Amino acid sequence: MTWGRMAAQAAANVGWEPASTGSELHTDGLRTHTGVFNIEGDLTVTRSVSFPAGSITTNELAPYAAQQLAGSFVDFVSWTLPQAYVWLESPIQVSLALSGAPIRIEFNVPLSCATKGQHLMWGITNNGTLIGQALGAIDAPEADFGMMAVGIYYYLPTGPGAGRLGLGLHGPAGSQILDGLPSTFYVTEQKR
Repeated sequence: MTWGRMAAQAAANVGWEPASTGSELHTDGLRTHTGVFNIEGDLTVTRSVSFPAGSITTNELAPYAAQQLAGSFVDFVSWTLPQAYVWLESPIQVSLALSGAPIRIEFNVPLSCATKGQHLMWGITNNGTLIGQALGAIDAPEADFGMMAVGIYYYLPTGPGAGRLGLGLHGPAGSQILDGLPSTFYVTEQKR
């Protein structure tokens, strides 16, 4: 490592030797440094470096180092559930390539349940198949009862690869995604 000390100071400190005729010095021993440590230019570390918790701040991370939007859907959708009580993928979907890191899915979709006393359930689909279980439902007190399906879902893909994530519905035929408000569906990879 190169430390900003003068060559004359190095003579008084055993273990320090000049790196050049300038004001740089090298050490191959263990040194403790307190205070701010500024590095200008390239730094090559050949051994492990550990930092205290909280010592690296958000501003020091490279863009998209911690998370990155992998895909999104934002549109007005008018769609009617064509088949009763079968999990079906809606048109709200994104095709994407994932690294295998955990993902966060955020959605906001206006729904309407067609039949009084019935349930319209929603969940996340992977290539058209429901992941896990229903994430929420409308318990319709009257026919065509509307409600927003809103949620955040964390999911760990089985590995890297390409595929499709979407919003699936299960309930009475004739239930709808309403086009009065835009439907949103965001997929973000959580890299750290």
